Amino acid sequence: MTRPLYMMSLRTQFDNLGDLTINAVLAACISARAPLVCLTDGVPQGYLAEFDALASRLGASDIRYASTLAGLYAAVGALCRNGIALTLSPGDIGSGRGWIRRGALAALSRIAPQWSTTLQVGASMADPAAGDARLFAHLLERGQPITVRDPVSLAAFARQGVEVPIVPDLAFALPCTSANGGRDGLIAMRKVNSIPFDSLRIAVRSLVSQMREAGLKPKLYCQVAQDANLHRRLAAELDLRMINLAGGRPGFDDAMGVYANAGAIVSNRLHSLLLAATAGATPYAFVGPGERKIAGVFEQAGLNGQIIRLDEAAQAGERLARRADLHHDRVAPAFERNARVLADFFDEAVRR
Repeated sequence: MTRPLYMMSLRTQFDNLGDLTINAVLAACISARAPLVCLTDGVPQGYLAEFDALASRLGASDIRYASTLAGLYAAVGALCRNGIALTLSPGDIGSGRGWIRRGALAALSRIAPQWSTTLQVGASMADPAAGDARLFAHLLERGQPITVRDPVSLAAFARQGVEVPIVPDLAFALPCTSANGGRDGLIAMRKVNSIPFDSLRIAVRSLVSQMREAGLKPKLYCQVAQDANLHRRLAAELDLRMINLAGGRPGFDDAMGVYANAGAIVSNRLHSLLLAATAGATPYAFVGPGERKIAGVFEQAGLNGQIIRLDEAAQAGERLARRADLHHDRVAPAFERNARVLADFFDEAVRR
């Protein structure tokens, strides 16, 4: 059976290891089932090399890299043969020029409906624009594989009268090792407006104490450049060591090396949590008032017991002490279960 040509833009947050990883997972899941062209305009060479190496390691088998113009030529040729499928990459979902994306997809879906497909997986859209809601409603009416990854996004579309299916975060497609017995306790935070710095400092101090009582060595960990200043301030005020992987191109192997030495991670960075879990560290989602994305993804994945709320930081010791059992009983089964859901989704969506 011939497959349509899939196309995916690699324009994303180039200093964010989480975006690099889930885009590589997406490319691997598609290209293992159908040909894929990745558009590389504006993509740094270092990022592209890291992306290609990671996608290949994850099982990518049929990826070509091209400029937008070359990709357009390939799309025209494919449109005349087997059709094309446009992939909305997770890192590109909320970027600018949304009206161009909506207009192009809407026009294509109407001009050549029998030869075009649009795929979205791995995205949170807690406040979708009316134009996106209308486009998604149109695509879903045509049976297109348009999804979101959490109940908050599901409810946001429902309020606009659009029923969008949920598919788990793409990081759950990564292989998950058993609890690693690491002694480091990682704390990885991003600044959120709902948590004043003084409140965050008090919570982190409590987490540090709880980690030490649980036999862990607490360390601050930063893999996203915009979080670096916050971590430096916490490190100075709490006298903590900071592991800083931010800056330059994202290094997947560097990050996994850090995670392999960690028995636990407490973070409000979703993909820091999930990537650490695949290396055997037990993840604990740190959730402040108004935080919806991480809590929604964890609850949807069956990991609601792995959430530590802001006012629970001083009572986290018992769960931190049980980290190996929790990884075995909760985390690893959640990855196995959600990986099957993702595999079934891609089998159905890409091999249709």
